[in-house]
Amino acid sequence: MPLDRYYHLELEKRQVLMHAARKEFSRVPFHEASINQITKDAGISRGSFYTYFQDKDDLMSYMLADFRQNLNDQLIQALVQADGNIFQAFIQLYDSCILYCEKLDGRPILQSFFSSINLMSNHDFSSITHIFSHVEYQEYLAALTASG
Repeated sequence: MPLDRYYHLELEKRQVLMHAARKEFSRVPFHEASINQITKDAGISRGSFYTYFQDKDDLMSYMLADFRQNLNDQLIQALVQADGNIFQAFIQLYDSCILYCEKLDGRPILQSFFSSINLMSNHDFSSITHIFSHVEYQEYLAALTASG
């Protein structure tokens, strides 16, 4: 995860860095991604990069954690909108993912993320498979179960 200094960056600078990373990870497979290209696109020095992240793996882990959190949030919102209907919630979540891929051109970055998981088997990316770990979701399911 990012080093403390990353969190002290202005929001705009963090967004520029994440945009540069998404662009690079979308352009090439993870193992070919270049920190030099990311820092060039972000307008920061390579040295600055290493004050924000330990390495490219650390950056990818952070981006995956952010992706997971967004997915959790969207699932909770979809469940609320679907009055607890899990099937309808997943349809809404699927539609959201399709919209992301079509409108924001998210397809290359998602392909890179998921293909990178296989290449980086010594890393623990299991957290992206636990979309049901969110406390609010667990509480929501407990309330649904209790209400019969």
